[in-house]
Amino acid sequence: MNKNKKEKRLKIVIELIGGTGNQLFQLAACFMLAKIHNRDPYYTNRLLDGNRKNETTGISKELNIKCINSKQIIDWPLLSEEELVHPAYFSFYPETNYLPAKDIVLTGYFQNFKIHDHNLRRILKKYAKESFNKVHRLNENFISIHTRELQASRNDLPLVGKDTLSLKYYQRSLEIIEKKLEKSENKISTIYLFNDMFNKDKNKSKILNLLLDFIKKKNYKVILGDELCSTAWETIAIMSQGKYIITSTSTFSWWAGYLSEGTVICPIFSLWDVLLITPENWIQINDGNLSPKTWHNLNIYKSKKVKLYKRKFNNRFIRKIKHIFYYYIFERTFLNIFTKYSNLKIRNIKN
Repeated sequence: MNKNKKEKRLKIVIELIGGTGNQLFQLAACFMLAKIHNRDPYYTNRLLDGNRKNETTGISKELNIKCINSKQIIDWPLLSEEELVHPAYFSFYPETNYLPAKDIVLTGYFQNFKIHDHNLRRILKKYAKESFNKVHRLNENFISIHTRELQASRNDLPLVGKDTLSLKYYQRSLEIIEKKLEKSENKISTIYLFNDMFNKDKNKSKILNLLLDFIKKKNYKVILGDELCSTAWETIAIMSQGKYIITSTSTFSWWAGYLSEGTVICPIFSLWDVLLITPENWIQINDGNLSPKTWHNLNIYKSKKVKLYKRKFNNRFIRKIKHIFYYYIFERTFLNIFTKYSNLKIRNIKN
């Protein structure tokens, strides 16, 4: 009888936190880890407060990730994103099952698309196309543009003293698109504009009215894409169907570009969010700000000038002595004692 009993599968649960873009990253990580380690995937809304809500219910259904009561997992062990940096965790056919034989709760943002596989992306792209067709059927090609200003603001106003992308970024991006269209002898006359201040006071926006004036002067037909949508996912779905997509400094529009078959133009993400990775085929555009002030204050690029240095020692013998002392004496005895390898590990998994 014991042999006929179905073996109980272990569970892996992701705690959703943040907005739609972050929730998509978290569900994707849960989906992949469950698939690799043969577990049942679940999610919980426990960490979503009054300012955030579950905006990815449809996605979780598509990925067959079920909701679990947060009371049920209150005593389950937590596994943070920082502990899941070993590349073998995200490799199929691992030599051993690294995860302990327990039901586990994942915590973190998991903003790393390199752990995704083709099947995950295929499911999400298909669902985005279906969602787009339900909301809006459009036979002509269009350009998608997204602006972001609220940046974790809780009062529906742009944060004071924090930078947003300038008009120059959008001007440069459209210039690149127009040059590509000119070479291909194609023409696109419609722009779908999306922004996170659509239902707010537009007069408080730093960029929206400037961008609208610029687009209209170039004789584009402007459609406010947010008017077509009733959910955040529908916004991503419509945005992703653009022939060209100009993203903002958000994981929200990042996902629209990620699920797109078109050309994606993005800001230099590492200037705005040091943890968000840019896919290799995207075109990165600088908006003129080399050291933006971000809401999370994680910017590590402070220097704006290139400095030249002279060699301090030209004598080969002295250089050899320094090399022996540093690499064979100092580094192997003292330096390793005080060095932490967390940054190196995180870099490994991202590469």
